[in-house]
Amino acid sequence: MATKSLSKLSLNGPRMQSLPSGRLSREDHRMKYRAAALTLFLAFVCALPDGYAQNQSRSQPTDTTIQIRADISGCGASDSIFFRVTADHMGTPLFWSLTVKDCGGTLLFYASACACEADEYFESEDYLLRRTYRGSKMDWFFNDLPERLIFKRKFSPGSRIFDRNDAGSMYRVARDFLVERLQFSPEKAKKLTEALALKMMNAEVTLLSVVKTPSDPGDPMIYLKEIRQFVPIGPR
Repeated sequence: MATKSLSKLSLNGPRMQSLPSGRLSREDHRMKYRAAALTLFLAFVCALPDGYAQNQSRSQPTDTTIQIRADISGCGASDSIFFRVTADHMGTPLFWSLTVKDCGGTLLFYASACACEADEYFESEDYLLRRTYRGSKMDWFFNDLPERLIFKRKFSPGSRIFDRNDAGSMYRVARDFLVERLQFSPEKAKKLTEALALKMMNAEVTLLSVVKTPSDPGDPMIYLKEIRQFVPIGPR
């Protein structure tokens, strides 16, 4: 049976040469060494204790900034809203900050805190039944929480927030904030609150809420351009 010499074949690569029986080419030696190294590596990985990879990922420092696009100031364009999360590693409580600047670059709002209370939820049985500690934590801080910080809402005229007899209505919450915290006169505070209520009844508004834990939605606030301040409007 006729055979072709290997030296005559082209395999879209370096030309191969026939060798005496029993001898290996340099490429064969390289392949042999690579296979041996891969075998050793896989044996090492398989010998690692359970949870090693997860513990290693939890030990890495975290510093992530998420940009949230929304027109919360009413300037007609997206404001600069940045939510930053930092930690020594994912196994410790995270620190967060929220910075809001209008489309002209003016600082409108800044808050920062340790999410120490939230960390307890990620070790609870309810969370661990659905996912890992690290998975719960990452899902909350990098997916769920940013969507809860800045959100849009359309209130109906019959909403509890407009019930003047309710202690949690915006007529009381906003007015008290304007008088007690910002030192407006009762008359001025009432006028601002009434105008704000009218606006909220007739249009969808963008709100900000400082959420502390997965079970605490925080108290929503709205930006008043007239006084360049965020004002609470009642429970979420």
